[in-house]
Amino acid sequence: MGYCTIDDMNLWFGQANIAQWSSLDGSSSQPDATRLGAAIDTATRRIEDRLRSGPYALPLRQPNAQAPPIAIRDVCMMFAAAWLLESRALAGLDAPSAAAMADRLNAGAARRLDRIVRGHEQLNATLKPIATHAPEIVLD
Repeated sequence: MGYCTIDDMNLWFGQANIAQWSSLDGSSSQPDATRLGAAIDTATRRIEDRLRSGPYALPLRQPNAQAPPIAIRDVCMMFAAAWLLESRALAGLDAPSAAAMADRLNAGAARRLDRIVRGHEQLNATLKPIATHAPEIVLD
C-alpha cells in the first residue's frame, strides 16, 4: 500500500493536471491509473529507502491507524508527480517545463525527508521497538 492515493494526487494537483501528467501520448483526459500506481509505488519505495535506518517502523503508519503521517503523504505525492513529469520529459512532451517542475518537486520532497531524518521534523508514526541487550541473569 502506497503512502498516497490517486485521490490525494487529484485533490492536491488537480485531476486535469494528473490526467495530463500521467499520459505519455497526451490524448487522454482521464488519469492513467496504471502509471499513477507505478508512480506512487516508486515514491513509496524511495521514502522507505531513505527512512529505513531511522527510528520509525516501516511501513510508516500513525499509531493505532492505517493512514500514513501527513508529511509522508505529502512527500509521496511530490515524488510521484515528479516521476510522472520526468517520464513526460523523456518522451519529449513538455520537456523543458516538465523537467523543471519535476526537479522542483524532487528537491522539495528530498528537503522534507532530510528534515525528518535529521530530527528537525517529527512524524506522528509508530516507532521501531527498542531492542535491549541486557545480559540474562539466572538465579538458582
